[in-house]
Amino acid sequence: EPGPEAEGPEGLGLEVRPNPFRGEAQVTLSLSRPAEVEAALYDVLGRRVALLAPRTGSSTSGRFPAGHHELPLDAGRLPAGVYVVRVTAGGAVATTTVTLLR
Repeated sequence: EPGPEAEGPEGLGLEVRPNPFRGEAQVTLSLSRPAEVEAALYDVLGRRVALLAPRTGSSTSGRFPAGHHELPLDAGRLPAGVYVVRVTAGGAVATTTVTLLR
């Protein structure tokens, strides 16, 4: 599994640790340039179940500078299962699956 330094061709890296996890995990984003970021957690049916980082226009800014960023993933109220973390940064999109254990 690539580390947070492993950025895709669009300059966006994504990693979740630990994986699998119980209750809480850390989402690490690597951006090669500043971007508007949205990070969300989806269930296997494609429903968004948690918003980790908002886009601009919400109550808090989703503008992130270049570099590494840590986002907490608190899944304490979600059932065990497989989820997808999806991050958009500018025009780039990165996804990874995570497994929540109980």
